[in-house]
Amino acid sequence: SLGVKTSVNLVNNDLYILVDGNTIIAPDGAEIYTINGVRVGTKNLQSGVYVVVCGDKAQKVLVK
Repeated sequence: SLGVKTSVNLVNNDLYILVDGNTIIAPDGAEIYTINGVRVGTKNLQSGVYVVVCGDKAQKVLVK
């Protein structure tokens, strides 16, 4: 199960993900999706839950 993380620095599932304001910084090749499955960029994101997918790993993150 993918847990929602609310801290700024996230280390889970071997993925290093940083949420800085409304920007998600993820490993090269990572894709960012809304909870509804729509692919988005990494900047100027609205508040909400996003899924970061990198290879065969995924992590939910919360942008406040």
